[in-house]
Amino acid sequence: MATTSVINTTLLAIYVEGVKVAHATGGSIALTHAVRDITSKDSEGWRRLLEGLRSGTASVNGLLAHDSDTGGVELLDILMARTECEVKFMTGVTGDTVYTFDAYVGSVSQSSDAAEGNATYEASFEINGPVVKATAA
Repeated sequence: MATTSVINTTLLAIYVEGVKVAHATGGSIALTHAVRDITSKDSEGWRRLLEGLRSGTASVNGLLAHDSDTGGVELLDILMARTECEVKFMTGVTGDTVYTFDAYVGSVSQSSDAAEGNATYEASFEINGPVVKATAA
């Protein structure tokens, strides 16, 4: 049954090659549409636009652990291998929306900012091709 009301962010996650990214504390997807300006002297002083290229990025951040299946270490491995991966942004709840796309890992950072604190990671994905919107079965 689809999620009703406001989505609890604990449910919403990034999946890489079908595996939920481990120890994530946040994630996002951002799509853009670069419209084309076709303003001319015939536009009667109004800006005129047509469709253009669409693109997007996704990102995930979390706690760094060396014993996870997919996390900050594995995302760095994917970046180093320069391989494309399938990414999903979804809740995993039947009936909810799933965004699926191919992407390259564009950046990965790992950090330990404070003594006795948690080591963390951040990763970004550069979307390669279309984003497919579907409903989780």
